[in-house]
Amino acid sequence: MLISISLLLTFCKLSLAQQVIPLNTLIGNNFENKIDVTPPFSLYVSAQMDSDFNLNNIYVKTMDNQIKSLKDLRHSRQHAESGPISPFQATSQTLITTNLSNGTLALMNGFIYVTTSKQSTDQSFRVYSVDNINTIKINGNVDGNCTIVFLNTDSRILPAHSSLFTKWQQPRDATVKMYKGYPTDVLEKNSTQIFSNPVLATGKLLYIPTVETFAVTLGIFYMKTTNDVYFQVDSRNIDFNGYSTQNYQTTGFFMKSKEVVGHNVTINCLRDTRFNGTTGANIMGYMPTKYGKVTVQTNDNTFADSFTVTPVDGILGGSVDKIGKNMTISSVDTDGGEFFVQYYVVQGEQISSTYAPGEPTPPTYESTTKGVKNSKLMLVVGILFLSILSL
Repeated sequence: MLISISLLLTFCKLSLAQQVIPLNTLIGNNFENKIDVTPPFSLYVSAQMDSDFNLNNIYVKTMDNQIKSLKDLRHSRQHAESGPISPFQATSQTLITTNLSNGTLALMNGFIYVTTSKQSTDQSFRVYSVDNINTIKINGNVDGNCTIVFLNTDSRILPAHSSLFTKWQQPRDATVKMYKGYPTDVLEKNSTQIFSNPVLATGKLLYIPTVETFAVTLGIFYMKTTNDVYFQVDSRNIDFNGYSTQNYQTTGFFMKSKEVVGHNVTINCLRDTRFNGTTGANIMGYMPTKYGKVTVQTNDNTFADSFTVTPVDGILGGSVDKIGKNMTISSVDTDGGEFFVQYYVVQGEQISSTYAPGEPTPPTYESTTKGVKNSKLMLVVGILFLSILSL
């Protein structure tokens, strides 16, 4: 699967100060391809599907006589095979040249990622290629607030560019926000993260102790962290239809990329029926038409509560004051679009033996309800909480 300019533009937020250069857009036969970014900057290579032979015949050259092959840059790590990529530090005008033919280049899949000057001197800025198991451990006392960029050009696994996150550990005083694309020197718009912990839940920021295994199917994405965070990320995927949560208070993530046809995913919820609780989700995305909709439905033998949104470039959220045996994420008219769903399940106080359902509360958003009364649906529009979501 070739990386095209149009595909990469869906991955990235454009910035005049940085670039993503698909290898299949280079001109061969020893032409000097100039990198149109003012130095200094750092340069990284992601090319999991391209041969070392071809990469060894593409060179990065600077006016101050630095020269490296893309093969060397692709395999260079700061600490170990699974560590961050070692940057190529450019301090002068930089060119890319190759003796490969244009026909050979047109079949390549990888890309070159060029940072801003500010990022190139930031010791807390790290870039990982998701081509094997990366164990990432951030020590807040040593590393400070970190920006971590992930590059994935592996199309052998479907959906393509799948990065699987596992073994997540995060203390209560740490924060993580994940974004599509690559970071610029401008602060992100509020409520545009695709995943976060603490999560905006029922109108407030809530730390969730357990983060479920989840996959991100993007060629480029990044996260910003404060304090200690630990997880592993690998280039693979699992079938999340039928996945079971691992704790009573937990959060997870599901996304549909543009290349994937919309389909239903049902997640089984670990619960203790002696307790009440909340099931909710934050949704954002980019729809090809106004008719695209995403629904999150909580299911049980006696009820089914759901909320539906048309994803936009900002968080829309909803919650139900029940925990069902499972939840289903479904969509209509989303082919060619993409959406991101961060779900959460929070078990609350024990239900008294004298508990009796009250009168139903009218939903404030599109919903379907049957069976047990006292169901409540709440729409939380993330952009109303701009100040509390800012890092």
